[in-house]
Amino acid sequence: MTRGLPESIRNANPANNLKLPMTDVVRSLNLASTANTVVYEAIRQFGGLIGN
Repeated sequence: MTRGLPESIRNANPANNLKLPMTDVVRSLNLASTANTVVYEAIRQFGGLIGN
């Protein structure tokens, strides 16, 4: 089973780590799906795109 980034990278700056909650049914998310989720949430929290 894969565990994502190596522990040494995760521990280098733990204050900047993000964890996406997942159910036990989902094994992993690929990088594109994870990046999409992070960008969507950032846009949502900042009030949307300019001009919308």
